[in-house]
Amino acid sequence: HPSVVMWDYFENVIPLQEYYTNYVSRAHCTLEYDKDTRVWLLRDGQWIDRQWVRSRNGTFVNASPVDSHGAVLHLGDIISVGEMKLGFESC
Repeated sequence: HPSVVMWDYFENVIPLQEYYTNYVSRAHCTLEYDKDTRVWLLRDGQWIDRQWVRSRNGTFVNASPVDSHGAVLHLGDIISVGEMKLGFESC
């Protein structure tokens, strides 16, 4: 069963463990929080070596593809990363 191991807020690292496939890359997507608007944004890809690099398999929110400009997340959204499904919920 997939699991989120830990989230490092300052490094924006959320290690994900897939047991059945290898579709999640080390730099699959980026999760950002805007303190002014209090909105979470999910973008496909990450900055690597001074350029934006998109994931090979894509990132989806509620089955819609997310590009490098991102998608605003809302409670209850389903995030698809490879074969893994994550629910966006409050804590």
